[in-house]
Amino acid sequence: MARQLVIAVLLLQVTAITHAQTARSAQPDISVPCASDLTPSRSCLSFKELIDARDDIRNTVATADEAFVCFEPQEDRFFVVDFELPQHFWVVKSPLIEEQVGSIRWLDFDNGSPSGFHVAFGRWTKPREGNDLDPTFVGESPFRNKGTKRPQDSTKAFIEATDLTMSYTFQNRGGTQTLLELGIRRSTGRFIESFSWREPGRGAQQNDVAGRCFHYRQGLLISQQ
Repeated sequence: MARQLVIAVLLLQVTAITHAQTARSAQPDISVPCASDLTPSRSCLSFKELIDARDDIRNTVATADEAFVCFEPQEDRFFVVDFELPQHFWVVKSPLIEEQVGSIRWLDFDNGSPSGFHVAFGRWTKPREGNDLDPTFVGESPFRNKGTKRPQDSTKAFIEATDLTMSYTFQNRGGTQTLLELGIRRSTGRFIESFSWREPGRGAQQNDVAGRCFHYRQGLLISQQ
């Protein structure tokens, strides 16, 4: 009996490895049209370099239900926001609402190297049968301070049919807190990052950076606006 159990476990492991290898080999070619006049060349070429080198970010773009690769217009910086769309496994939350868990990631790259990572876990919700409204996602950082229920960082996310937003705070060089808010239009791939902070003697400050994203669905380029 024990021998049969060991054999069964080994077969499951072999099957899992085979499926993983098949998934990798079946990944589509990732189109990276850096020649577009709308795409900043330095940041796009850094992304293309990673794709051509078969870096892990290639797997992210190839397998995510939706991935936005967004390029800073003036710097060699890009970031990737990816998430999975809700499936058919809805849980009845109330007579009016159904829900299921989900997550979203934000990966930063400077000069072709990883420079930041943020993730939000939460729930997709939608009205129950009979309503055509699209599901929405609300999430926050899953990491908690020890001994409390408060989030360890301030990452928050919201996804609806037309827009995606994420935000978090970080300590700037002046020793104060900067709030970074990101908004992406899902249909066009346009994005805007808004940085807001306070400076002693000068009060509230804000700087906005606008740009464009490549929009991928399981590796297929949908939009390069």
